[in-house]
Amino acid sequence: MNRMTTAEAPAAQVKEKDRKRYFRIDDDGKANMTAPAESATWFKLISVPLYNNPADPNAYGDEIGVATSWQLPGVFAGAGRIGEGSS
Repeated sequence: MNRMTTAEAPAAQVKEKDRKRYFRIDDDGKANMTAPAESATWFKLISVPLYNNPADPNAYGDEIGVATSWQLPGVFAGAGRIGEGSS
């Protein structure tokens, strides 16, 4: 597991303060043999509320970190699907 580096964050459009939430996992486990960031499998840690507050079941209560799939923005970042936004 390799966290996003300071050098990778700007290219990934990730703020420096958020970059530690992003990581990639390499098949062989050797950091010096890793694939380029563009071809790696990336994940983002997000906080998910457990709603376990006994005093108020609708309150968030505790939160747990969950790894979600994430992709580096590419050439088409920000582009909609074909036909979206057209009249």
